[in-house]
Amino acid sequence: MQTHSFSWVHDNGCRELKRGIFLKEKIVRKVFSFDAETNGLWGKAFAIGALVYDENGAEIARFVGRLPNSEVTDDWVKTNVLPKIGDIPVTHDTYAALLASFAEFYKANKTDADVIVHMWFIVEVKILRDLHAAGLIGDWDAPYPLLDVSGNLQQAGEDPASVDSYVKKHGLSVGEFEGGTHNPLYGSAVVAAVYRHLLQEKKSPTPAQEKLPSKEYWAYRNGNHVTVYGYYCGDSSDLIAGPLSAKGVAELRSAWARIALSVVVIEEPPKDYVLTRKW
Repeated sequence: MQTHSFSWVHDNGCRELKRGIFLKEKIVRKVFSFDAETNGLWGKAFAIGALVYDENGAEIARFVGRLPNSEVTDDWVKTNVLPKIGDIPVTHDTYAALLASFAEFYKANKTDADVIVHMWFIVEVKILRDLHAAGLIGDWDAPYPLLDVSGNLQQAGEDPASVDSYVKKHGLSVGEFEGGTHNPLYGSAVVAAVYRHLLQEKKSPTPAQEKLPSKEYWAYRNGNHVTVYGYYCGDSSDLIAGPLSAKGVAELRSAWARIALSVVVIEEPPKDYVLTRKW
């Protein structure tokens, strides 16, 4: 590949580019996923689990809390849920104490996180309302928004009621929590796995078959997306690719679409743009 050097005469048209080092964009932000088991569908939670993942999908924090079996009166829950959480130790004696501990964990880890659940009504929304009613979180501490992956599943043409079937269909791993249905840590892990996978599969709304003239293009990082110019902008700290052919631009667009970000093409320089190109 030839090496080109350039000198600026005027940079109008590229001034909006931010100075800085290019970093590989992440698929999603930090994720806070939580789940609970309740004493009947409309009852209080007797076990709460939460997992927090960084932008790379690595677990960075975990919460698990459980009340004694004596707090469970629902027959279905006794038969179908309690046997699945036998390895979770009892951590609290009362619902109030369980909520207080979860509130502290939530407030310590929610900042800059996508807070996600699956089918939040009735279970998770009751926990949040109970936290507020007890004065454990303030008026503005609730997730904004609280993201429900059932909507993501429906938009993707999948069964919105089942994260388990999606995981099985796509061969996703939930690590140590495999086979842990009705375990709140499994519930948190599987929701996070589905959420990240759905975002990774998201397609760019801009058609990749855009026809561009056959010439060289230069790709620059511009905030949270890439701007591709049909002319060189002269700032190597923002330059991430080039020279590119029209095919190369299409490939770049496709690559960034896989992480749900866009590529914008600006074909012509402004009228007062002047560039001296030295070979």
